[in-house]
Amino acid sequence: MPSAPTARPPDRVPAPGDHDSPGYDVRLGAQAYAPIIGNLGGFVVAAVVLVFALPRAKHGDSTLLGLGTGLLVLALISSLLAAFILAGLGAERELTPNLPAAALHAGVTAAVGVVAMVAAFEVLSAVYLPSAKPLFVMITIGAEVASAVFVALVLGDAWLASRNHPAKRGTHWLARQEDAARVARSASLAATIALGLGAGLYALGVKVSLGPSGARFFVGAGIVLAIGSALIGVLRTWHPSDGKYLGVNRTETILALGLLTAYLVMLTLCLP
Repeated sequence: MPSAPTARPPDRVPAPGDHDSPGYDVRLGAQAYAPIIGNLGGFVVAAVVLVFALPRAKHGDSTLLGLGTGLLVLALISSLLAAFILAGLGAERELTPNLPAAALHAGVTAAVGVVAMVAAFEVLSAVYLPSAKPLFVMITIGAEVASAVFVALVLGDAWLASRNHPAKRGTHWLARQEDAARVARSASLAATIALGLGAGLYALGVKVSLGPSGARFFVGAGIVLAIGSALIGVLRTWHPSDGKYLGVNRTETILALGLLTAYLVMLTLCLP
């Protein structure tokens, strides 16, 4: 007689053809995202070299050049850190409740890198190609909204990470699929509204003019946000010896998404 089908062992990293359970496995996503984000870092290196090689425009503002170069360096650091974290997530053998939290923080780092890269080109276009500046502004705002929404959507399938931990599934605030989906949609909508308001203020002429010190502080704040999120993401992948996983914490979710959205809104207002 043919043997009965066996379930996939919980400690094996699933292959793309596995369909034994619904939903999104963050490990598979991390495996695919890591090389993409890493390649962006390589692209930024070439952009930084090009900026240093280009002659300064006749009326080029040294502050804008410094801000643009600083944003490129921020994009480089963020992209590499996010790629390392995502690669580590993809190597996890078990889908624990902590992995969606780690992916959330890795997503914040990646979002900072992607948006900083696009914003850098907007800043540089204000110096070298002013006629293209409005186009780059729209691209930057679109990248901000997309990045914030993608990060928030990590919460939508956080409930799946508890399937091997029934105790956590019964008590966690994202334990049910309906709860996780509602939180993910609400967070995405809130970020979109905030970024839309920032874009509206920019369109009305409400801008923040950065001097040399302000540009350094703004880029430095982005580096702190990216590195801080990366370190927290790495720490959230640890496996507790007592087997008690924290899962996605409500406070850290609000802080992570709130700080990311606030930084992106300020980035919009700081665009020349």
